[in-house]
Amino acid sequence: CHERPLRVFPSMEMPVRARMMANRLTEPAARLLVERGVRVVEGGYSWCSDPRLTLPAAIRMTEAQIDVLLASIACPTQAIFATPAQPYFPAALRDHRVAMMRDARLHLLPG
Repeated sequence: CHERPLRVFPSMEMPVRARMMANRLTEPAARLLVERGVRVVEGGYSWCSDPRLTLPAAIRMTEAQIDVLLASIACPTQAIFATPAQPYFPAALRDHRVAMMRDARLHLLPG
């Protein structure tokens, strides 16, 4: 968990609503994430996460580099994504990346 103090929510409902709004999630999907991502603290609940998850990626790739990488995948690939698509990874980009793979099947799951 974080070393610095984080906001304390008096109930689970506030972080659930925040996840729903920020990520366009259903209430059950948001609740699952919140239940796994908060801890009980004095006064309510606080986010708990591995600070390493917020570090920048070791390698930054351009879209052209990603296309070359995906096109080089020779084996059959099952691409699994959530629906609806998230704002940071829109459906058009997802579909383009799946199309770059030689033998990929797209499977969409709600949430």
